[in-house]
Amino acid sequence: MTKILVRILFVALETIYTRLVSVVSISAHYCSRKELIVKSRIELHQELRQRILNLSGVTERQNAGIHEDAFFVAGKMFMHIHGHGHCDIRLSKGDQERVLAERKARAHRWAPQAGYVTFIVNNNEDLERAMDLIRIAHAHFAGKQGVPRTGAA
Repeated sequence: MTKILVRILFVALETIYTRLVSVVSISAHYCSRKELIVKSRIELHQELRQRILNLSGVTERQNAGIHEDAFFVAGKMFMHIHGHGHCDIRLSKGDQERVLAERKARAHRWAPQAGYVTFIVNNNEDLERAMDLIRIAHAHFAGKQGVPRTGAA
């Protein structure tokens, strides 16, 4: 009986959450030159994954150890995602120092010595900034250090 009540409560809460996210996604927007629609965390996560996979030579391993989504180029993991939008990005030491000094990402909690930084994607603007960092990591591990970088990273 308790299991049934817990399931009913969970389904009810999940339904309420889904409705709230849907309402926010539909109604939370603002207009400028372009109309920006706020995406759900799941939509942002899927777009982030797709953009990473569109980089040349990238492969993905889902559920690779403690990482939900791990991305590789030239046989090396250059970033991974925990949950929806928690990106751990591996940079060269020089890029890591610059990115941290410019406060464009946070130091990784467990492996900063390996060049990792952490960036959380919460909205479309964060998605663009994350991709700038990810492109830097991709270029480093793909052996393309001369790749032009956008200024938003």
